[in-house]
Amino acid sequence: MADNHALRMLALSMAQIRQRMRDDLGIAAMIDNGGLSLKVKKGLFGNDASADFAKDLHQRILEAQEFLERAAFAVTDQALVDAYESTNRTGADADALWKEIRHRGLID
Repeated sequence: MADNHALRMLALSMAQIRQRMRDDLGIAAMIDNGGLSLKVKKGLFGNDASADFAKDLHQRILEAQEFLERAAFAVTDQALVDAYESTNRTGADADALWKEIRHRGLID
């Protein structure tokens, strides 16, 4: 039972990290194409901190991708479905797990 719970929690973590990574990819794209810039105010003037933020963001995206690749081996399709069913199919966790299930191609 404990292993089952651990796999469910890992599945949920994967779903949440994948959602966060999608958000980060969107922000990174806006910074890269100039649609978003970040200014840091020191004194009277603001310095453009977009390049530093983008670098950190890209690093976080790479780390998330690596985690997802490694975790995918541990979380079976059944564990993912069990995690989804344990949410009673409601709430933010259920939504994130449903997206992960769709990402894996378990549902059309």
